[in-house]
Amino acid sequence: MKKQYLAVIFLAAFVIGWFGGSMISPQSAAEIGDQITVDYWLTVDGELLETSTDSQPLMFTIGGGQMIAGFESAVIGMKVGEEKEVSIPPAEAYGEINPDSDSNHPLAGKTLEFRIKLVEIR
Repeated sequence: MKKQYLAVIFLAAFVIGWFGGSMISPQSAAEIGDQITVDYWLTVDGELLETSTDSQPLMFTIGGGQMIAGFESAVIGMKVGEEKEVSIPPAEAYGEINPDSDSNHPLAGKTLEFRIKLVEIR
């Protein structure tokens, strides 16, 4: 009788593992079109300028043009819980300083150093 119970338990565990396992796929990576939430720390010239931990995590859609190009590129392929440090040159951030313009972004010409942690993918 015990052998029958063990066989049933083993079979149930196998079926749950087989079919349930297909529902629990390997963690997906962030891709264009995903709405994601990240924590970030921004350092410029060795000085911490901004962090989401002072306010709230940042939510945006990858490829939606809401973020600088270098930041969007950096999060593609990340998985929830993963942290990454990236260096974003001016060309992928706020551009070079234009001496003929009075409207340069304050971070124009600067390389941005980010530490990014992917919190959620929707």
